[in-house]
Amino acid sequence: MRDLRARLPALAIEGARNLAAAVDACDVLTSALPSTTPVLSSAWLKAGQHVDLIGSYRPTMAELDGAALRRATVFVDTAAGAWAEAGELIQAEAEGHFSRGEVAGTLGDLASGRHPGRRGPEEITLFKAVGSAAADFYAAALALENAKP
Repeated sequence: MRDLRARLPALAIEGARNLAAAVDACDVLTSALPSTTPVLSSAWLKAGQHVDLIGSYRPTMAELDGAALRRATVFVDTAAGAWAEAGELIQAEAEGHFSRGEVAGTLGDLASGRHPGRRGPEEITLFKAVGSAAADFYAAALALENAKP
């Protein structure tokens, strides 16, 4: 953690002993855990939060329990990648917590404006990424667009 603080001095970086309390303190939660069992609980999510799940990338992996998908507006990097690799979605569908038709959109839908994204301040939004060239392209395009001359 000291290394992160030194590299990113403008950010307040703190450790937490209680994961549920740490989640509660966040407006934006990013998880990059390659876990085979969910470490985050749907019960911990609060209105208005945004969750990024970028750590699990196999059908047998999951960072967050399937019940959370019911509480959130879910976006994915690509539909094909999500339903081939995103354990949270695949497992939740098998358990009856979520279905393919409930995915609100893809990164392409958000980047192109086909989907407006968050529709209200109380909405819980969730982005599940398993990795895609399209995501890399959109990130690079956004960086170029916002680069200072």
